[in-house]
Amino acid sequence: MNKCPICNSEAESRFLRELDGEGVNCPRCGQFRITREASVNWRRFTGEERLIANACGWIREHQNELINSETVELIETLKAPTVTEKANRLLRYLGRISAYFGEQFGISLQEARSPLSVPTPNGFLPVLELMGVASTVNGDEVVHLLKYLEDERLLEINKLSTTTNYISVSAGGFSHIEQLAAFNPESNIGFCAMWFDDSVNFLYDKAIEPAIGNAGYRPFRIDKEEHVNRIDDEIFANIRSSRFVVADFTHGETGVRGGVYFEAGFAQGLGLPVIWTCRSDMLSEAKLHFDIRQYNFLEWTDASLDDFKDRLQKRIEAILGRGTWKPE
Repeated sequence: MNKCPICNSEAESRFLRELDGEGVNCPRCGQFRITREASVNWRRFTGEERLIANACGWIREHQNELINSETVELIETLKAPTVTEKANRLLRYLGRISAYFGEQFGISLQEARSPLSVPTPNGFLPVLELMGVASTVNGDEVVHLLKYLEDERLLEINKLSTTTNYISVSAGGFSHIEQLAAFNPESNIGFCAMWFDDSVNFLYDKAIEPAIGNAGYRPFRIDKEEHVNRIDDEIFANIRSSRFVVADFTHGETGVRGGVYFEAGFAQGLGLPVIWTCRSDMLSEAKLHFDIRQYNFLEWTDASLDDFKDRLQKRIEAILGRGTWKPE
């Protein structure tokens, strides 16, 4: 057995000549490919357990992904998920692997205390795998998340001994999973809200549209589509059916675009992710309404469209994962 270049767990790996890298099957990260350059770059994070946990969680959500130096830079910027986000990831995973309602899975508390040295009992869930799924630093954190889910009545835990528990997703847990999936997980549409003016059409054509498409989602801008209904009805219907919204708040001398504010707020009210963008000078000169200035904007300039396009694509993939849409 070799060592995983990301988390240092024992892992299977094979040399991939065409990549000058390796394919890895890790019990914590899952399956991925990584270039030699990226492996070298990642070594500087040895010992940074929180960052490693973030990376394992990201890779778990992007299985069979190619990790290169750009991916390492992306992972480095990821924020640690909240306790609720970690618990939801764990619950969704348990729901996904449950073959039937009430199926129980064993978990060894002894392994949770020492996941790198205590083997997984036959028929039990590997704690390292659960650590990767939930982006946790250690096995103890997994146990606390399971207890949290039990307290919320989303999980049932049957304690057989001081070291052996059996867990199953409750009826309330499956209902909660369905609610989490209500944010259009099957949609491949990336809705763009922006100022429809000739002076900024290049932004959509050269950056936003290709970034959404390259991330694996179908770019959608309402003025690019033919319809016979009222424009506001079409906007509402298409936001409701989208996976996320890219909202660009750039405007002209006549002032802010109220429609963009409304569409971003409507999307947030539905629980859809909103990616906030704006021309750099508008942010630096405080030309946006103060209520939205606290959001993490992706800035762009006329001279930096290629960089903005790449950063927007990475932001989409970091939040939602790679989509499956391909242009005809």
